[in-house]
Amino acid sequence: MNRALIHELATGALHRAAEDALFLGPPGTGKSHLAQAIGRAVIQQGYRVIYREAHTLLEETRRRARWTAPAKPISRIWPPSRS
Repeated sequence: MNRALIHELATGALHRAAEDALFLGPPGTGKSHLAQAIGRAVIQQGYRVIYREAHTLLEETRRRARWTAPAKPISRIWPPSRS
């Protein structure tokens, strides 16, 4: 973990640059905890924050785009077959 980056995120640098953050990693590694702590620090500086878990964000995006799931599971579509 890059501590300097975490401290930079907590300063609101992304908000000033109008950028987003996405935390990726295996379950149980503290991604949600870290995102919420950074969000709280940024809120205390007067910024607004939206926190979404990935599955919720994807569902909201799908509904807004009126996207329908592929008929086949993604694992069967990607990577493309080489026939």
